[in-house]
Amino acid sequence: MASRTRTFEYGPLVGVVLAALAMSVGWGFRGDYGHEAGAMVPGALLGLAICLASGRQDWWRRATIMAMCGAIGWAFGGQMSYGRVIGYTACSSLPNVAYGYAGLFLIGGLWGGIGAAILALSVTESRSYLERFTGPLIVLGLTWIVMDLSGKTERLAEIFYLHDTDWIAASSALIVAGVYAAVIRRERQACYLIMLLAAGWWAGYTILTLLLGLHMTPPRSDNWSGCVGLFAALLVWLIRRRNRAALTIALWGFLVGGIGFAVGDFVQMLGRAQWGPIGRWEALQGLDYWKWMEQLFGLIMGAGVGFVFLKRMRAKLAPPAEDQ
Repeated sequence: MASRTRTFEYGPLVGVVLAALAMSVGWGFRGDYGHEAGAMVPGALLGLAICLASGRQDWWRRATIMAMCGAIGWAFGGQMSYGRVIGYTACSSLPNVAYGYAGLFLIGGLWGGIGAAILALSVTESRSYLERFTGPLIVLGLTWIVMDLSGKTERLAEIFYLHDTDWIAASSALIVAGVYAAVIRRERQACYLIMLLAAGWWAGYTILTLLLGLHMTPPRSDNWSGCVGLFAALLVWLIRRRNRAALTIALWGFLVGGIGFAVGDFVQMLGRAQWGPIGRWEALQGLDYWKWMEQLFGLIMGAGVGFVFLKRMRAKLAPPAEDQ
């Protein structure tokens, strides 16, 4: 008797809901752990949710790659600080409130745009190209571990205080990728992208913060300006590589990420002010509105990114090359 293999395909709406819930849960986790490590969790969960709901066996074979790219992509945003920006939205001054929401839109946009772009690489690039990143990333990770354990990272940050930014990580990525490219030529393409992103980070920070004197959240970190440069460099790379699908996904991620952060905080402000239905219904009072805000971030961002992957791109993208 012949055996049958059943496959399960989800409609776009179900897939979008799954992606939204996955990132919402992950973002709630990120709120307890924070920074880059915590931000990897919602990115990985989103990648797996999109993979599961796609109904495409070629994407299913890349489940671990999609999870890893999602984790790395959303980890970039973990370097940005937004606590004081939210404080501006709680002011009674309209200019302060407008500034706060504009800042949140930019931070959320960068978070979603960079994350969506890196995740898009998992289904638009060949396996041989993606595997070229293995060596450089391992060496870079070991370099960061050695620097942290030896205390060099902390000492360098004390000697050269550059607005509490992650300039050491960007510089070490640029150096490690450059040396690796010189030694192992077959992985130069991967090293070039790492170097481009690190150089873009430095360009954004230098222009926006050092030269123009822009500080979004003083005295908090100005990593936001580095992320602006990194995202711009990533978009340029996608354009030159003619990866239109990843470029579309990146821009869509920027839009929904910005909307998610702004709307999530707006709901939190309604809760803090006990305004409207929250003020009338006792069941909605005294809740953890900050946690509501964080999980609404993830819900909207996950739904938006899930929509562009599962509704707009799923049927259009050709299967990525499994050439290695």
